[in-house]
Amino acid sequence: MEFDFSSLFAFILFGVTIGVVYGIVALGISLIYSGLDIVHFAHGELYMFGAFFGLVFTQTMGFPYPAALVLAMLCAGVLGMGIERVFYRRLTKSGGGYTVAGMGMIICGFGMSIVLMNVAFLIWGAAAEPFPVDLGMPYQ
Repeated sequence: MEFDFSSLFAFILFGVTIGVVYGIVALGISLIYSGLDIVHFAHGELYMFGAFFGLVFTQTMGFPYPAALVLAMLCAGVLGMGIERVFYRRLTKSGGGYTVAGMGMIICGFGMSIVLMNVAFLIWGAAAEPFPVDLGMPYQ
């Protein structure tokens, strides 16, 4: 079996890419916890909604990829701010932290995670959706 440098480069590129995504998610969780003292279990679902918003903007509405990327980030941010304002802010005002009210925040986070997963399931279904990105460079 012969060593293939193009495959090695692809593996390194994919590994670095997924590592950057994991780092961004971890940074977001850390910022939310340190800034708001909230364990936000629906954090990953907000990233999922950002991906689905990008899918809708590119495939359904026909936006170019860079514009869809910015709009998807803005929509996911607005969704996250809405969740914080409607649900988490009330619980933070009632105590939060490591008290009984803090347990309510944890339960709210789990509930929000379940709700967002099921809303995405109802809107987009359970099938995998391709996300074609045309950056002008063919990949072979």
